[in-house]
Amino acid sequence: MDEHGASSSRKRRSLYHILGGGHFADVMFWKNTKESGTILAAFTLIWFLFEVVEYPFITFFCQILLVSIFIFLIWSYIGSSQLIQRQPPSINDLKISESTWRFMFNKINWFIVKLYEISSGKDFRLLVLAVVSLWILSVVGNYFSSLTLLYIG
Repeated sequence: MDEHGASSSRKRRSLYHILGGGHFADVMFWKNTKESGTILAAFTLIWFLFEVVEYPFITFFCQILLVSIFIFLIWSYIGSSQLIQRQPPSINDLKISESTWRFMFNKINWFIVKLYEISSGKDFRLLVLAVVSLWILSVVGNYFSSLTLLYIG
């Protein structure tokens, strides 16, 4: 027995193997520098937006949804008019594959399907209602912190 109470005959495992030795460990140990750098840059940008600039999360989330609605809307109209050769993604391309957290992914898939249906422009009244609602929520989110809105809700 050594000073830590473990047998010295035990085989020591490296931290790489403790982390699974696969893709996750490669990213954590910067073996895939491009992907590790992208992840670091994305989280640094998120930290900068929310902590340094104090950008409200709800405003950010609503504006991301607005941009995605407009991208899908324009893409569905331009793609159908053959101005560009690439068709918009089908609904099956947008679905997230199910895994152990089946309930959560089903909710996310339902949300993506609804977002796609609204942004396709088939129900113009619902599209306008969604855009106006997200814009109003985005403006309200500028004046309150996310924690305050959680307390109010």
